[in-house]
Amino acid sequence: MEVTVKGFLFIRDMLGFQEKVFTLKDDSTVEDLLTILANNYGLKEKFVMKGHTFTLLQDGQLKDLIVLIDGKNIKRLSGLSTTLVDGLTVALFPPVAGG
Repeated sequence: MEVTVKGFLFIRDMLGFQEKVFTLKDDSTVEDLLTILANNYGLKEKFVMKGHTFTLLQDGQLKDLIVLIDGKNIKRLSGLSTTLVDGLTVALFPPVAGG
């Protein structure tokens, strides 16, 4: 199956791409995809930016990383256990704040 991953803001910089298509096993989950991104594309569990420490993943759970599948937050689906299917777009956003 093929899944498109899009990185936004400094997640894009961390990964080294804005958009990339990945070929995955048919039963792959969001957690499997994040593991590939961590092991091969520089997605870090923790990082410091402008004096603030961000924790994207902690104890196998999302913390400061927003993951959308075709515009739906995975927290409203099955979280990291959400199964991916062919043709989906997975968008990765850092924590955002306005003001």
